[in-house]
Amino acid sequence: MNSDSSTVKTLEIVREWLAREPAAAVDHAEVIERIDLELDELLDASRRFAHAIAGRADCWQDAKVIDIQQQLADRRRELMARWIDAVVSLRLGGVRLKPEIRPTFRRGESRPAAVDGELRDRITGEYGAVARSPSGPFVAVDEFKRHRLQAQLSGQYAAVVAPPPVFSLPLAQSVRAELGEIPAALDTDEAVRTELKLLVRCTRPERQETWRSLPADVQVPVIAHLAARARCLQEPPALPILTLLDVDRQIENLFNALSRYTKEEAPGFVYGLARSHGSRSDSWLKDAQDHLTLLNELIAVRAEPTKPNPEREIAKLEALLAEDGGDDPIIEHLDAVIAAGVARTDPRLVRICRPKLELLGKHARFKPLRKAIKEGDEIEEAPDRQTGPAADWAHWSAVRGKRAALIGGDPREDARARIEHCFEFAGLSWEGIDQVRQVDALANQIRAGGVEFVIVLQSYINHAVCGKIVDACRGAKVPFASVERGYGVERIRLAIEQDLGKRPAEAS
Repeated sequence: MNSDSSTVKTLEIVREWLAREPAAAVDHAEVIERIDLELDELLDASRRFAHAIAGRADCWQDAKVIDIQQQLADRRRELMARWIDAVVSLRLGGVRLKPEIRPTFRRGESRPAAVDGELRDRITGEYGAVARSPSGPFVAVDEFKRHRLQAQLSGQYAAVVAPPPVFSLPLAQSVRAELGEIPAALDTDEAVRTELKLLVRCTRPERQETWRSLPADVQVPVIAHLAARARCLQEPPALPILTLLDVDRQIENLFNALSRYTKEEAPGFVYGLARSHGSRSDSWLKDAQDHLTLLNELIAVRAEPTKPNPEREIAKLEALLAEDGGDDPIIEHLDAVIAAGVARTDPRLVRICRPKLELLGKHARFKPLRKAIKEGDEIEEAPDRQTGPAADWAHWSAVRGKRAALIGGDPREDARARIEHCFEFAGLSWEGIDQVRQVDALANQIRAGGVEFVIVLQSYINHAVCGKIVDACRGAKVPFASVERGYGVERIRLAIEQDLGKRPAEAS
């Protein structure tokens, strides 16, 4: 074989390793540990061998090279068979290992078909159907994890939703402190190992449990920062081959842990975990710094509690009421307004919530606001305007001697009697509309001619009720007046003049 001295030396080192007798072991656990170490050494020796003969076409036909290749393959089969024997024996005996036994070979490493077939036949032939027993160390499982596991087994994982975590500032600050600062350079063996040790410590299972207690928008930059720093370690300067192999192995374990966490917890998309990802900025170092800056900002924002702005909350509520955003959002935002420090009797709140008086009546906590709205309506009606229309009023024919109905709000006898007297109705009933059947009954009464004039208090009923009553009046040609606010005599008179002025045919 035509080869230089370095190639010959490498081949000699590999042959010496192959000729070495493995150390004796006491029990199965120690056997597995020693096999793991031998597999690591075998991988290192195989890479050294491949590197030594790379680009040397004259070596491939050399008898010594062919012999070493065969010995490496045989040793690999032998170690794999011993590893499986030890693991199966432990499993059959119900022995639990700490830490959990994991395969040594990398995910991307191929295995010869002959080895696969030999190992498969060995397991099936010697042990038959092997009963599975729980593997790995026991872990504490809380109630939520138990439900999530049951859902996963039944295919219903999407239906299980974790309660949203409450942000804990001390917890977030401790996670940030553990990340430390990004090293300025990774140009020495010591610097690489120190950085790798920190990243491994930050991704341990107990640290991942801490992440679960943080909001998703805080978890994502933490994971992305760790991934970017790990990518920096994949681009170190020339280091000893053993150091590079060790860094490679630990970084792969680190990425597996981060990918598994994001898949199980789904905090959001984390850039940098896929092999196809390249740095978003000039370098992975810059990406790591960007993620750390974002994390610092998120923590700083939450560290300074924001005081609610009453003016802003009232403006939001007013806009929501203007566009009739639905009952539930209105009630939810009204709670937010009160939580911001606005009194339930605040004049601004009384003014904008007047159209939703009926809705407020469904929630006992808004009783003070409802009372303030009613009292405001009564105060705004001056006593000297409670005497009714003048003798020459143009619309007496529409109201005098008619059977009338007042719709909306809570019936009050003193107000009902005053309105009946001022407008000289033959009778005035005040209908409190609380249920659908009451609305339908009144609408039927109007159509049947039992009511000759209708007064609608718009601020005390919802649009649906108002629409049904108005439609019934129009269908039966019964005159009606819509009072936008309050129920005083003067306001009712103005509403009658405005509405009947638009519909002169109904006034006759």
